[in-house]
Amino acid sequence: AFHEIFLLEHEEYSYTTIFTHVKKSGPILERVEKAIQKYKLKLSHRWKNIVVLGCLIERNIALKYCFEGIRNDPQLLGLTEHETLTILHQLLRWGHLEFVREMYSKYPEVQSFFNSDGAFETLRKVVFDQRRETVQFMLEHHEDFLKNDMEKLKDKLLCYYQEEFYEERKDIFKEYFPELQDSIQEVLRWTHIDDYYYGIEGSFAKANIDVSNFDKLPEPYATVRGSNGETLLHLAVDKDDMELLVRMLEAGCELDLLDNDGNHPVHLVKSEEMLDLIIDCHSKGRSLIQRTNNDGCTVLHKLCQQSIDLKKLVALLEKVIAYGADVHQLTKHGENAVFFAGDQDVLDFLRSHAVKLDHVNNSGETALEILLWNVWVARPLFSYVHDLPSFKEHAHKYLAPMLNQSGHVYTYDYKVIFEKYPEASRIMLDSVYEHSREEACRLFSKACTTGFVYVVELFLDGNYDLDYNYKDQYEDTPFLGLINHMDQVTARVIKRLLEKGVDLRARCRWGRDALMYLIWRYRTAKWNGLGLDTVQLMLDHGASINTTDEDGNTPLHLAFKQKELELVEFLIQNGANSGAVNNNGKRPFEMAPALERELFYFYCDELCSI
Repeated sequence: AFHEIFLLEHEEYSYTTIFTHVKKSGPILERVEKAIQKYKLKLSHRWKNIVVLGCLIERNIALKYCFEGIRNDPQLLGLTEHETLTILHQLLRWGHLEFVREMYSKYPEVQSFFNSDGAFETLRKVVFDQRRETVQFMLEHHEDFLKNDMEKLKDKLLCYYQEEFYEERKDIFKEYFPELQDSIQEVLRWTHIDDYYYGIEGSFAKANIDVSNFDKLPEPYATVRGSNGETLLHLAVDKDDMELLVRMLEAGCELDLLDNDGNHPVHLVKSEEMLDLIIDCHSKGRSLIQRTNNDGCTVLHKLCQQSIDLKKLVALLEKVIAYGADVHQLTKHGENAVFFAGDQDVLDFLRSHAVKLDHVNNSGETALEILLWNVWVARPLFSYVHDLPSFKEHAHKYLAPMLNQSGHVYTYDYKVIFEKYPEASRIMLDSVYEHSREEACRLFSKACTTGFVYVVELFLDGNYDLDYNYKDQYEDTPFLGLINHMDQVTARVIKRLLEKGVDLRARCRWGRDALMYLIWRYRTAKWNGLGLDTVQLMLDHGASINTTDEDGNTPLHLAFKQKELELVEFLIQNGANSGAVNNNGKRPFEMAPALERELFYFYCDELCSI
């Protein structure tokens, strides 16, 4: 029988069969399907927890053959996988509702195969996938079974803790599971509870003081301090609780007590009402606005950092200035309020009051340099300062912080700056190169190793005299670094860099060169258009097809290991040594798992014809 000679099982992994490795389209799938139908693969064949029929349904392989087999033997629907999941469940899970309708109509007795614990897991998946019609079908035929055990139903359906999950499926829950509404609200309530206290509440918690119940706090209240010296008045202002502030003042708390950083309670103000209350309660009135902490920060500096409703924040900033705050006042470190801006609205507010945006602090840093970690402020700030006379003087310092991210984050964060302000971008790169060729080489290497492809191309456009084989602290060259980012790199960039005469035989610390890197991540490379053409391009520029890493593996060894049969065939056709032996005595073919060796015969026409 075909199923006895066609290797299905994976000896090491009980949940894996040969079909797990068949792609959803392509020549292998077509040939495997043809073989299944021609030699009539036994659908009921079992491998530990897996049935061939279930695996074919899940992988969408030879479905016509599967459906015809079930029509001829409806009892196949009762075969179980993983103890409780039946083939009937699998059909519903993977979207074959119309076929199930047909079977229910022709063979009503098969409905009994639904009533097992696997039904709840099936329901969970179709609700997750928002397949309303399937949910309705399951309840029409099996509502009594599914809702007989409400605890099990809740356990499967309410296992997600993201509010978005319930919001997106609220109509399904409301129509089909109204009895779960209270339980859903309870789950949502817990999603909003943070078990860890941050800020000032956290400071009291670290001092083993529970401030959730003031009636149980030790008296006098004036002696209660957080781990950083905060008083209960600091807590009241931080919580914007005016009633608590008044209560603590009446209980004898001193308004002028500072925390360990020199912050007065007024430094923590979050509303106009609280500000006015503090001023009314203090003998110095509005002059309290000028109070500075240990770093020389005023109320204005601290307020610029607050994370509160932006409308309220801007209104509060206006009031603080109206009460006498100096928008140009510097801290002890020589920083104006721009250095503390936490949002574009705050930045725009300061700009409207003519605060100097390119001011330099005592350490020679601009606000842009300091704020590059905060993209929501840095992007607009860049747009405001890029054409100021001082920009070029500091431009060489801006590129490095922009590269302190991974490429996929950069794509959404700073790419827009380079696209929108090409002249300023060129000034940055020119400035880096003029400031230090060594630094330019380092940053080009950094752009490659972190996947900032757009910056890599800007460097290449500049035609700078760079060391394109520069080695970073990990001994990686720019090309080795770039080839690691298959999700970012393009064939165009690879070609441009190859034209710079990069050494493709340079090796990383694990003994692999660029070709071996590409082959090791070939699956991702293909998804991004870096297939056999890229391999050929690298071979044309001097890559060795029979090089070995420290384990003695050749590119062909790695291709077999990665189960890339198309690549295997290509390498062999281009002279790869199929008889090479690695340090473990294995030839390339022996690197592939047994299942993939079996598939190799389906792929290669010269080895097999069906």
